[in-house]
Amino acid sequence: MTDAPSGGKLPPFTPLESEPSVMSTFLHNLGLTKDLEFHDVLSLDDEDLLAFIPQPVHALVLCFDPKDSDINQGVSDENVIWIKQ
Repeated sequence: MTDAPSGGKLPPFTPLESEPSVMSTFLHNLGLTKDLEFHDVLSLDDEDLLAFIPQPVHALVLCFDPKDSDINQGVSDENVIWIKQ
């Protein structure tokens, strides 16, 4: 682990801010049209929960530790962008 400024240890993965209203406000301030905003996704396979997501969906932001996941295995879609944080 890396030393934190206070002398403590940082966790191996620092959670990123993912509150939809915070992310929307941040990107609106950077110039994103106010017609677009972030929403929580509670499931990727439950149709009842997916019905709560406004349509159309332009992107999906996932926050996860890639060392603990095989989510990027087999992804070959040219529309998928992986950004290491």
